[in-house]
Amino acid sequence: MRDLRGICKSCVSVESYQLFFNWIINTPKQINNCRFNILKRVCELCYNDYQVMLPLIKFLAELLDNKGRRITFDKTSANGLLLFKESSYIVIYYGLKLLDQLNALKTGSPNSLGYPVGPLVGGLSNETEIYKKYYKSISYCLLVLVHTLGGDYISFGVFDIYGDNTLDQVLSLSFQLILAIPLDDLQSYPKSMQPVYSFLDLATKLFIDQMLAMESSNVSRLLNIGIEGLCSYDSSISLSSASLLDNFVTYIYNNKNKEQALKVLALENAILVKCMVLMFNLLTRGDSNSAWSISRPLLGLILLNKSEFQNIPHSYMANLSQPKGEKLLKCFNNLMLGIEDVLTPENKDLFTKNVYLFSQEVKLSFV
Repeated sequence: MRDLRGICKSCVSVESYQLFFNWIINTPKQINNCRFNILKRVCELCYNDYQVMLPLIKFLAELLDNKGRRITFDKTSANGLLLFKESSYIVIYYGLKLLDQLNALKTGSPNSLGYPVGPLVGGLSNETEIYKKYYKSISYCLLVLVHTLGGDYISFGVFDIYGDNTLDQVLSLSFQLILAIPLDDLQSYPKSMQPVYSFLDLATKLFIDQMLAMESSNVSRLLNIGIEGLCSYDSSISLSSASLLDNFVTYIYNNKNKEQALKVLALENAILVKCMVLMFNLLTRGDSNSAWSISRPLLGLILLNKSEFQNIPHSYMANLSQPKGEKLLKCFNNLMLGIEDVLTPENKDLFTKNVYLFSQEVKLSFV
């Protein structure tokens, strides 16, 4: 499997990738008889062996990676949909098994095979084993979806038109897999867990309706992952976290009179206020290099919570001398100069400039 991954990785041009694609999916009209079907059979038989499954999922992620726009099919071809459907089968099959086993680990109940599972049995002797067998596998399953959902070689609108629920199934499963990982564990393995944040960024951009269809408590937990990710020392995680929050807040603000958005604002607005306060803490005491990424979701948060925004400078002023407090208040007032109550790209760009100046000037109030 590693050799296949290496060969596929070297196929960087459209022509070389097409040769590899034609080899592994050699009978596209009889998909159950093609070489790709071997991967599905391996998944069905070896799902409980992560030493087999992890290389398989890594290969799948490479096969679906549209780097350099190498995945280009004719307009009359259904190969993009075929790639998504077949890879989704593996992700869904394996992902459900992972969820089953993780739930059994938490409860100590028998798994789907009837064997008891716990932290010290089933081959899992410590946290490292749990990471290797479950968290890393989940991460690569999400990477598969990041590549295929964001690869720009599939038209997802056809699934609704023809009543195909594959997309909804794989999105629902992905959210469940993310929620199965405790937040502390996500933060403990930042390099390996980066696909979690990339997937949430993609999901809030393209499939936010499916995300908002979940229970509000689960939506809140997913948002909290993004909020905590803002503080990550890994720049790719902090940038993805800011982007996913921007996608979410922009959608809520632009649709604030619709039922789904009203539900979020009624039940989960406290977490949005928490996010806004954290962003100001990062701007006033953190690294000003984060000003650009933070500014994108921050404007929407301010517009959604104007009264809470007005209270923030006063909470800082309580610990400052009067001259510094007045200077800080002026910085907050200047932050919204020329800003309109819209989330257009032009308005966001102007706000970003204001945020950068704010982050530079406001630190002087704490010196």
